[in-house]
Amino acid sequence: MLTKDFYQIIDQELINILEKYETDAYLQKHKAQSAQQKSYAFLIWFLEFYGKTRNYADYITDAENDGSCDIVFDSFDNQGNKKFYVVQSKWCNEKNAEKEADNDEIKKALSDFETILRGSKKKVNDKLKVKLDELDQHLKSNGEVKFIFLSLSNYLGKSDDNIRGFTNHDDNISCEVIDINRIKSDYIDRKFKEITPINPLESYFNPEESKITLHIERLEQATGNFIKLEKPFEAYVFLLRPKTIFDLFEKYGFALFYKNVRNPLLESQFNEDIEKTALDNPSFFWYYNNGLTAITYLLPKKLGKSALSFELTGLQIINGAQTVYSIYKAYKSASAVKREQMDSEALVTLRLLKSGGKDFDLNVTRFTNSQNPINDRDFCANDDVQIRLQQAFYQTNIWYEKRRGEFRQDAEFLKNIGIQVISNTVFANVYLAYQLQDPISAIKNYQY
Repeated sequence: MLTKDFYQIIDQELINILEKYETDAYLQKHKAQSAQQKSYAFLIWFLEFYGKTRNYADYITDAENDGSCDIVFDSFDNQGNKKFYVVQSKWCNEKNAEKEADNDEIKKALSDFETILRGSKKKVNDKLKVKLDELDQHLKSNGEVKFIFLSLSNYLGKSDDNIRGFTNHDDNISCEVIDINRIKSDYIDRKFKEITPINPLESYFNPEESKITLHIERLEQATGNFIKLEKPFEAYVFLLRPKTIFDLFEKYGFALFYKNVRNPLLESQFNEDIEKTALDNPSFFWYYNNGLTAITYLLPKKLGKSALSFELTGLQIINGAQTVYSIYKAYKSASAVKREQMDSEALVTLRLLKSGGKDFDLNVTRFTNSQNPINDRDFCANDDVQIRLQQAFYQTNIWYEKRRGEFRQDAEFLKNIGIQVISNTVFANVYLAYQLQDPISAIKNYQY
């Protein structure tokens, strides 16, 4: 998708926002100033797209004497930790969409952010002053702050050294540039792949490196609360309750599935059936569902037979992404009484394997997903080179399909917006035939 075409999509959504919030006091005040209205609408769009839809007017501080702060808000992660977000938005108009982000503007924003950290920003509007006073108290209590420079232009990384210099002195301070390419990539993930992108307005934890506590179900009539296998690789079989799965996804989100060949579908009949069973017939859940397979790097050295919880280091769910996401959605929507019922009746099997190295882990992923058709190409979809290629192709009207069927809209819909999807298999054969000068092998691959 060409940048200018993507800008038109965003521009139409901004027009829709202006119509939706036409009674907004700021929009009323700047009714004759289209550019200012669009810039304000973009702040609303940014908050809504990344899920901060409640009381957007409380977040936006864009006004006279805004002190280079267009959005300031705080939120709590699922561990109860507060984090502040400060957003400065620039260059949000069509003529700049295909231009490089102005590095001087980024440096100026960093300087303003530094002033905020020192508590030296004095000449600001009343609304922002309240927010900055709250931020100052948050900083004094050793709280985290994330600064974001937001721009509908192209950021090429020329200010990375300045950003590192800004954040190096304090582990609680982070900074990110979100440009039109990042927004386009996230938009494609959500609208065309129907998966949830990494949210810059939320705290994330890396499950591959974290210490994770799992609560396991007591088995009354067994000799222990788990099955353990010793050779050739250590492995356990546990039973989990829905709350344990909900808590896992609430904290780590889609990062739990980084090494899975599939991401959960945001909407599917299969997922709806899993949710319905979890909500309406929780006692049937274990009988109807195959459960989860996960890999960890460090299992507990000792696990007593009567243990009800244990700590492991690193976790990737390599089979069962749909199950995890469906249970999460069902549990999130359930009432307190329904949650209690789910946790007393529903059980989910977890096969937990100690990593045996890249080849072993890949083969486990391959064979545990063999009940549904998976091609070899799917197992390469998360390789760095595949990700880089797909991101590069997003700058064109040809989209590189690194995982089979990942663009879920039908071909006619994509054609209508000027997009052609071509698989990585086709591109690999073209490379084989023309770059490596082996057309015979390319023909054999195509016939296969």
